[in-house]
Amino acid sequence: MMERTRSRDFAFWMTTKIHDNAWRRRLDPPERTLQMAGVGTGQQVLEIGCGTGYFTPAAGRLVGEAGHVYALDLYPPAIDRVKEKLAAQGVTNVTAMVGDAASTGLEAGSMDLVLLIGVIHRLPLDRVLPELRRVLRPDGRLYARIHSSQQGERIEASGLFVATNERGIYLVAREKGDEK
Repeated sequence: MMERTRSRDFAFWMTTKIHDNAWRRRLDPPERTLQMAGVGTGQQVLEIGCGTGYFTPAAGRLVGEAGHVYALDLYPPAIDRVKEKLAAQGVTNVTAMVGDAASTGLEAGSMDLVLLIGVIHRLPLDRVLPELRRVLRPDGRLYARIHSSQQGERIEASGLFVATNERGIYLVAREKGDEK
């Protein structure tokens, strides 16, 4: 679990101000990004580094009652904030949990989609990617916004196949040949 410090608390406060801004939601609606990522009805979705929950409630609404979202973050106050948002918006099909992306505790082959939005540069990919590959179903997908081609190369080196790469956004199939 991540230790609380003044600088981390300040960064969290700033992130909350940015992510909970009505203007940002107008300019960059979370639903648009999630639809581009392939979030759909009935899916089991893992959101890594959910932070203050910018995408989380929208993901819960998009998967509907037949689906479920697991929102994971290392920082306990972030998860508290996500739970507040979910309750306020009446979204009940999301499990928000404090945890490490390298050891999610989720069942192998249980996720249709894993989301890495705005966090990949902060993750120890050598530990996280094997775990994400483990939890993805054979036809599952990883959606990642990356900041460098090196991150994309590391995704491919993990055994995941980059099916689409557009403007730093990777849609990744679990195995070569799954790139439907």
